[in-house]
Amino acid sequence: MSDKKHTPGPWRWYGNAERGFCLARAAHGRPVVMGFEELGVHGVQPSFRVDGYMVCGCDLCRFEVAPEIVGMEHDITGFDHPDAHLIAAAPELLESLEDCCVIAKPGNPPCCCPNYQHLPDGDCAEAKNGDCHIWKVIQKARGQG
Repeated sequence: MSDKKHTPGPWRWYGNAERGFCLARAAHGRPVVMGFEELGVHGVQPSFRVDGYMVCGCDLCRFEVAPEIVGMEHDITGFDHPDAHLIAAAPELLESLEDCCVIAKPGNPPCCCPNYQHLPDGDCAEAKNGDCHIWKVIQKARGQG
């Protein structure tokens, strides 16, 4: 499955505190990106969309290198699904965006940012008018947008 692409965005959380939650596309019909299923009495596991159907995480697990070791045979390192890969990489992606954005880190050199538009005072035009897509995504990831 690693050759498939992740579910296109935008994504957002949907749900109800009494009936459950899911991560879904903010599109007509809200196709679910990641849902949750009960696992035993106290646990939950994610489920992901595969070819139009929700598949439980236990069927998409990547297991530890040495599953023959007693006590480790059920330990996983991740899920073999492009949406799971993207979710796991999110903190590093955010850090990379922050490292190239002169708004997020004013000390960054302007040449790092592909959207940088120099103003005479040294500021970025996109920052001043609020049109910088990179900055908007960083704010969204920080819960500020």
